[in-house]
Amino acid sequence: MLEGLNSEGLGDLGNLGNIGGMGGMGGMGDMGDMGDMDNVIVDEASPAPAPGLSTDEELLIQKSSESYEFQAEVSRLMDIIINSLYSQKDVFLRELLSNSADALEKARFTSVTDKSFLGNKTELEIRISYDVNKRTISITDTGVGM
Repeated sequence: MLEGLNSEGLGDLGNLGNIGGMGGMGGMGDMGDMGDMDNVIVDEASPAPAPGLSTDEELLIQKSSESYEFQAEVSRLMDIIINSLYSQKDVFLRELLSNSADALEKARFTSVTDKSFLGNKTELEIRISYDVNKRTISITDTGVGM
């Protein structure tokens, strides 16, 4: 639960708990303890009442509300991501390695409760290979397939 705040009046936000921080963008996978996020339940059908509104006011707001579909221009978003978040050329490698590490951690966590999860795999690993002629770098892991 969010410490120091009363969960009443927060609506569904009170259910989120501690989702961790971004960790300085050194890898988007560094998001703190995300294990509790599997238990988050968001009830979109019955939002929490806004504090200070009567039932009649809430009904009026619900009747007059409008829904909008989110639309994004993918090329513009990619431009923002590439030029803003990834200003250093090697950041993508750090991101891929961070994702692999997160996949291994998730596999390790799952294997504690489900002994058959890993199957015949005895070790969790990240492999980095490269091909000079093709100018490629491959990063593979034995994690959960994130």
